[in-house]
Amino acid sequence: MKPQVLPLGTPIPPNDQHGVSVSIPTVADAIKHEQGDAETLAALEQGYPRNRSSDILETLRQKYENDFAGAGQYLQILPSETIAKQARDFVGCGDIQRLDNDLTAIIIHKTSETRLKNSLRTQGRSYLHALPRILQRTKLFTMRINTTRHSTS
Repeated sequence: MKPQVLPLGTPIPPNDQHGVSVSIPTVADAIKHEQGDAETLAALEQGYPRNRSSDILETLRQKYENDFAGAGQYLQILPSETIAKQARDFVGCGDIQRLDNDLTAIIIHKTSETRLKNSLRTQGRSYLHALPRILQRTKLFTMRINTTRHSTS
């Protein structure tokens, strides 16, 4: 039996919105991925949290950003006030905001967004270890959204 080859970027397992693995079926795709090819990266539906935020987490982040951040500001959800303070210390600025579901956010100027994201990728071990907790809360958020959508349809 020939193994199934999934298209580039398909989550593994397929249709898992919380997966962190994706299909990179060819060596050429792997090389393009490592080189940061924009078209290849855009094809990835999911990814490891250091490299790509889940769609659900991004939806939740944008909701809170609309609720709490002002024009020209960026909001990043973090699992605890301690991690938010560490991020603020690293970036050198930011306001800490308590959110519902026992989450915390840091609100910074958009110009500091890349610095914050890089710090979480390279220094954010405690952030990465807490991602399952954040995603569990986003699952509850998603269930509320889906329930609302179905009840109003």
